Amino acid sequence: MQLKKNTKLKDILTYLEDNFSIKVHFSEISKIIIEKALFEYLKRNIFFEINGNTSIQELKSFFLKLGFRSDFYISDVGNLPRNFELQNYSKFIQQKKFKNKIEGKLSIANDLIKDNSYSDFDWYIRFIEKIILNISTKNELEKFKNFLSKIENENIKVFSKTKTLIDSLKEHNPLLKDL
Repeated sequence: MQLKKNTKLKDILTYLEDNFSIKVHFSEISKIIIEKALFEYLKRNIFFEINGNTSIQELKSFFLKLGFRSDFYISDVGNLPRNFELQNYSKFIQQKKFKNKIEGKLSIANDLIKDNSYSDFDWYIRFIEKIILNISTKNELEKFKNFLSKIENENIKVFSKTKTLIDSLKEHNPLLKDL
């Protein structure tokens, strides 16, 4: 989308949402004021184009030149990193959704186990506790059981501490009785 003299803020916001599912939040400012600043900026024939190669940082800088701070986000995913290029939005959504599913969370827990530092082990325990308490389906329980059998074979110390944690949490989650 090449911004021209007659480009409206609504056009930019619609383009970002329709093509990339990206929404923009402006810090405590009226869109009418932004619209006027955009008009003045584009009236000076300053070229700016938004396309798949445009980064969030470039968009933030563009709006900052107009005098406004902005945040870019995807609903149900959250704020986007500054180095994020618009063409990568679908990959970003998939990664975020994976991390929010039990498979993704167990993958992160596994990574924490592989790092042998004590502080990461404490983080592992806190992290795995949240996973355990949020198991809500038999499918998730099966995936967790597979994770448990894997760590039982790879690291008995981690397995026994995880098992102790499970035993202490059984009263909070009825699905855990089968573990």
